[in-house]
Amino acid sequence: MKRLLLILLLGVALSVNPVYADHHGKGGNGKDRQEHNDHRGHRDNGKHSNKHKDRKHDNHGSKPKPGGPSHKPPGHSRPAPGHGYGGPVGHHPRPVPPPPPPRPHRYPPQAYYIDGGRVYYDGIVISGLVPTAFRILTDGYAVNPEIVYYCGQPIRGAYPGSFQVLGGGYAMDGFGVYYNGVKLIGVAPGGFRILGDGYAVDPYYVYYGGVRMKGVHRPTFRYVGGKAYDRFHHYHHGRRIR
Repeated sequence: MKRLLLILLLGVALSVNPVYADHHGKGGNGKDRQEHNDHRGHRDNGKHSNKHKDRKHDNHGSKPKPGGPSHKPPGHSRPAPGHGYGGPVGHHPRPVPPPPPPRPHRYPPQAYYIDGGRVYYDGIVISGLVPTAFRILTDGYAVNPEIVYYCGQPIRGAYPGSFQVLGGGYAMDGFGVYYNGVKLIGVAPGGFRILGDGYAVDPYYVYYGGVRMKGVHRPTFRYVGGKAYDRFHHYHHGRRIR
């Protein structure tokens, strides 16, 4: 009877005081359980914090770092500051034209001179000449009754009887045209005339410095006031410029 009464009292006590039940019953120590729950919550918060940090790190990692490699396709690079892809900004290089050919040299007639019954050119004696029959022309040319000379050297095939100096290094006789003492192949004296500054024409072609110019429209070619041009282009020192 007493044992039954104790069991009833114990049941009433347990129902009234749950802390007593947690401490002495199956629930174990309430304080320990609370600490266990706090530790578990702290661990879960740490996991959540680490996930947030990882997500933040991933977001920042997707952006290129300053000075790091860019995402441009291969072969594409930015020009240096102040420079474009073709050179410095605002600079447009132009092709450098080739140097012009030498302009005709006009030899002074005093290069020839006669002294003591001899003929000289630049201080060198020209052998076999009779001074009384020797005639000094211009541009380095001279003649006697049998030979034509250029700068003291005989011109083979030139005919003294019809030889005349045109100017600018050009000369001709009844059979051919000469430039600086050299006969121009295929150029006939008929209709040949000089224009100036190395230019000359015949009925079919234009010449500069004794050389036939290519691609020039002969019927409309003009040399006026130091400018050479035809219907289609302009020329400078025998070369087309535009």
